Amino acid sequence: MPAKAGIPFGFLFFFFTHFFVILNSCASSPHRHAREGGHPIWFLSFPFHCGRETAFVARTTVVTTRLGERYKTWLVLLALLDPPKMTLSSIPLLRPRFIGSVNGLGLLTMINKEIGRFTKAYLQTILAPAISTLLFFAMFAFVLSGNHAGPSLGFLLPGIVMMTVAQNAFMNTSGSLVLSKVQGNIVDVLMPPLSSLELTLGYMVGGIVRGIVVGVTCLAFLFFFAHIEIHNMFFILYHAVMGSMMLSLMGTITGIWADKFDNMIAVHSFVVLPLTILSGTFYTLSNLPENWRFICTMNPFFYVIDGFRYGFIGAADGNLGIGMVFVFVVNLGLLGATHHLFESGYKLKA
Repeated sequence: MPAKAGIPFGFLFFFFTHFFVILNSCASSPHRHAREGGHPIWFLSFPFHCGRETAFVARTTVVTTRLGERYKTWLVLLALLDPPKMTLSSIPLLRPRFIGSVNGLGLLTMINKEIGRFTKAYLQTILAPAISTLLFFAMFAFVLSGNHAGPSLGFLLPGIVMMTVAQNAFMNTSGSLVLSKVQGNIVDVLMPPLSSLELTLGYMVGGIVRGIVVGVTCLAFLFFFAHIEIHNMFFILYHAVMGSMMLSLMGTITGIWADKFDNMIAVHSFVVLPLTILSGTFYTLSNLPENWRFICTMNPFFYVIDGFRYGFIGAADGNLGIGMVFVFVVNLGLLGATHHLFESGYKLKA
């Protein structure tokens, strides 16, 4: 006659003897990077029997981290499995994972998170900016239809697209950080074994991808309503990536500094919009007074739009070589500033 199902005594003994160890570990251990000091995270599995017919497998994680000069080991119970026919041969062999100077898997996961965040809401993050750009272009086409003295539509199209690319790159990184801080889940980004540089690159690449995707979508929509010519693909790609990178890093810095969405919108309204609009998007430098020309050439986004436009129409207002170097240096400075903010924990760590 089969025995009645019940809770094995071995299970109860194991659970209650380790319950206090788990509580003590969770309460006393600070949230530190598990790879601090270059130490690995070990994943162990071991079997034990609780009777003749039932085998339990407890999967535990032993996290070894360095705190000053001492080492602490925490035993954390992750799961208890009660399979009907568990044997030793069916237990997977888990090996330690060593994290070197670069956490490639963590960085890739961070990038996938940032990309997935805006692709899931594609109606708001991709299609809406593309439709707004199309309406912008239609308005200019209607106004300039009988005005032969103003700028041509071929001149305006690259500037409008680049302006949309930059603004969406900024909103992706700043919105992601501010939303995480407001919802209180920013700790989920800071706790994993990701360095400050990896966090910077993760947010930056997510913003670049969103800017490029929005730009390609805008050009795809405009292809049916305007004549688009490509003069130099290298200049198009270089300035699209550099422009997205610039505003992506600016958005990351804004997201770290901002405590609420009002702060983020203020930076977008008083910094980003003037930079993108007053940078030769709708006019040439020859239309400006001499003093304003100098001010415009000090705007790094002027060179982004100028080089991007050159890739389409083959004409530029400024020096293309100086513009490429200037934009690259500005991006290096923004990259270093963002890395420093993550490293110092400014407004991120208590």
